Amino acid sequence: MAGYNVALRMKFEQRCPECGESDFVEDHSSGDLICRSCGMVVEAHVIDERSEWRTFAEKEIGKMYKSIVADLRLKETGGWLSEAGSNHPANYMRRNMSKLAMDNADMRRGVGLANAALPQSGPETAEHAPWHGKSPPSIVGAVIHVVALLPTASRRPSLEDISKACGVAEATIKAVYRDMYPHLARLFQKMDRALVNVEDAAKLPAPA
Repeated sequence: MAGYNVALRMKFEQRCPECGESDFVEDHSSGDLICRSCGMVVEAHVIDERSEWRTFAEKEIGKMYKSIVADLRLKETGGWLSEAGSNHPANYMRRNMSKLAMDNADMRRGVGLANAALPQSGPETAEHAPWHGKSPPSIVGAVIHVVALLPTASRRPSLEDISKACGVAEATIKAVYRDMYPHLARLFQKMDRALVNVEDAAKLPAPA
């Protein structure tokens, strides 16, 4: 792979199946390759072979993974949210929503939606959804975006603010929101009725 130019391949060798453009950006936090024009994730978990990314990966990936696992209480076999043994919202969700000055009710909605969206009993038995397999930070970003759009939201941080808080590209959050949007009413039905009104799903804006 020596000398392989990822940027050159992205610009000239690949076109977005959604809009046909060939201008892409890499989201190193999620490993996704994203179309700048329409925001579609055209490749997931891309490995960049350039030396500076390899250096970063060697030093940071293990630390990042351990942090995410600890904060989200992820099961290593599947990568889904679990609050087993905890009486509080998942630390990762709480920390990022705290950065955005969202209140405890919003945090409970965020954790409730994440639990509804992510498989709890393992990938072998879980119902498949388009966002399964995405990185935890990108899913958390999309969940916070949904909570911020609800009529009950304590604050309405912008997509840019959510992106900065979670360390995920705006285009990645948009892509996960686009995947979740058609399923939000079903996800809301899985949540505690004290947290969310199912009817609110129809009030959320369609993804751009």
